[in-house]
Amino acid sequence: MTHLRMYKIHCVPLGKRMEAAPTVAGELFRFSINKKVRMKQLIDKLRHKHSLTGEEYAILLTCQDADTLMYLQQQAQEVTLAHFGNAIFIRGLIEVGNRCRNNCYYCGIRKGNPAVARYALKRETILECCREGYALGLYLRNARRRRPCLDRQVDRSNRSRHPQ
Repeated sequence: MTHLRMYKIHCVPLGKRMEAAPTVAGELFRFSINKKVRMKQLIDKLRHKHSLTGEEYAILLTCQDADTLMYLQQQAQEVTLAHFGNAIFIRGLIEVGNRCRNNCYYCGIRKGNPAVARYALKRETILECCREGYALGLYLRNARRRRPCLDRQVDRSNRSRHPQ
């Protein structure tokens, strides 16, 4: 790690040759160049190894250098285009209800939150939302739940729309 050093300023009488001495400005310049190189190395490491240490993530997240952030953005865009191309993926969500048996403290609809107005959509309402989504070209995906009759209906709907 580079440490910043302070130097005394020496006055040299006129006519005498002044030897090159490090200056605070020069040290700051070298420090900023080294920091930029280090940041680029971290970005390259993240791109190729897909992981950094916690300290390295913290260094990247606190970066405010415009050139480094531009480099990071370019790398992210290249990776995104390589994986997804130039396409937009649209997802729709049908929230069938907000009654939850879990009491996760971070969640607004947790079981222990008395301020939430609870609801559960009826089966026909859910299926109508599905039909509307199909008309828009959306594919229905459902996590397995404790309502197997709805899971079977979703599976049948998907098979009829997308036969294999």
